[in-house]
Amino acid sequence: MKAGPVVRADRVLALVLGRRRPRWWTTLAVLFAMTAAWSLATALMASPDEPAHTIKAAAVARGQFFGTPAPPTAGGPSPDVAVRVPDVFAAAVELPGCYAFHPDVDASCAPALHPVTAVVTVDTPAGRYEPLYYFVVGLPSLFLSSASGIRLMRLVGGLLCCVDFWLRPSSRHGAGTCRGSTTSTRHWCRNSAS
Repeated sequence: MKAGPVVRADRVLALVLGRRRPRWWTTLAVLFAMTAAWSLATALMASPDEPAHTIKAAAVARGQFFGTPAPPTAGGPSPDVAVRVPDVFAAAVELPGCYAFHPDVDASCAPALHPVTAVVTVDTPAGRYEPLYYFVVGLPSLFLSSASGIRLMRLVGGLLCCVDFWLRPSSRHGAGTCRGSTTSTRHWCRNSAS
């Protein structure tokens, strides 16, 4: 009896990932390296809406997928959502206060973030966004409730952005979007795609 053809795992993998597998991984690695450098070089909470998205990610990782509506304001219902997160994430909102809109002031004026375990209620305008992305990005906040945790959240968001960018065919031609990142990496990735 004659044996059937031998199926080699590397050939199956090549068929699944395509023949450009090494180029894809190399390009992804280079894009992530640039995104990580941008993310780590940017001062904490210095990119637009980063505090809101960081709070959303930390809350979702703790099971608060949509929070509760924030109390109404003098102008009517609030678009914000109230969530409970460790105090370090609420305190991070104040970091850009000394240098935002002051081009002559260095970001080193911002106070240091110290790990705090107290849980506080804070409002975020990003509270109604879809939670899946934020859950993944917020996972590092469960282990590191500190500035290091926020930086790690940025890196996770950057990696997801890069993978999203390369998995969508239209993205590789400049029409890509990096939805819902909690960091400046979203802005860099979106701008570098065009």
